[in-house]
Amino acid sequence: MADTPYCPHCYQILPPENVVYYDPGDDEQYRVYKSANPGALQRCGLLPLPRMLDDTLTFCACANCKGALPSELYPLRKVKLHNILVIGAQETGKTTFLHALYERMHQLSSEFRWTWLKKQRGTGSAAIYALYKQAKPGTILAFRDIRPESLNTMRLPAGAVQGIIYLLHPGQIPAIRQAVPGVPALPGENIADTVDKLKKALPNVPMAITLTGIDYLMTPKAGDWQLSTEHQMVCRNSGHLRAVSFGERETVSCEVENILAAAKCNLPDDERSASGTSYFGCSAVNRVLRVEDPLLWLMVQNKLLSFQN
Repeated sequence: MADTPYCPHCYQILPPENVVYYDPGDDEQYRVYKSANPGALQRCGLLPLPRMLDDTLTFCACANCKGALPSELYPLRKVKLHNILVIGAQETGKTTFLHALYERMHQLSSEFRWTWLKKQRGTGSAAIYALYKQAKPGTILAFRDIRPESLNTMRLPAGAVQGIIYLLHPGQIPAIRQAVPGVPALPGENIADTVDKLKKALPNVPMAITLTGIDYLMTPKAGDWQLSTEHQMVCRNSGHLRAVSFGERETVSCEVENILAAAKCNLPDDERSASGTSYFGCSAVNRVLRVEDPLLWLMVQNKLLSFQN
């Protein structure tokens, strides 16, 4: 549950005593303050919490893995932390997707009132992107991108992750890759097996199965795979009014599910109908299209946004 904060780097529980505050000295040596008590930090001259000289680090970090954390996360009792995994094979565009999502959510900030925080990085750990909404309590969404095989070595306690964005690329799907000129050849992936592994590793966690590079299918070169830019909703950007359209989401999900079914991706029937699974299509390179849809749906699943009929 998001009520219990887990470190987005190592996924260990983050009680106040597991938070350290680094005093910027030289590049290798730091003095560590293990108190999250605001009064104690004030006496140490550490409030307001300053940024380190290195823009990728903050004063706050997990005592277990030393991964840097947004200073907005504290005090813990006033902020809820939701961890989102962006999962995809090598070269599926995870970083590109996150950059496009960053820009798109900036554009939608007046509607949804979320702001991006600086990228957080810990020693030897992956970068963390985070969205923040100031409220009582405040909310932080922390994004980490990983490859599916990383799940074999990661220990993810129940409740440590609140959402999955599983990225697929047309170059991973043989039927599309072989038929559509210009689609890069990426290593194939047994999508049904990956979805099954994700469901077993993270049961009851909502999953947004997202076909990236949808623009490859929006030109005449796509042949039999060409999408109708006039009639298919996945080819048009969403219209948001501080809520997510349930009908629009259902239409897009069906359109993308039909593409994957036609490409013989063999997703199990129970996964297609699962209430915790939905399908999305987006483009993050040549044309930015619908990159925010998976995230907004995950927000609905976590009761951070609502559907509109």
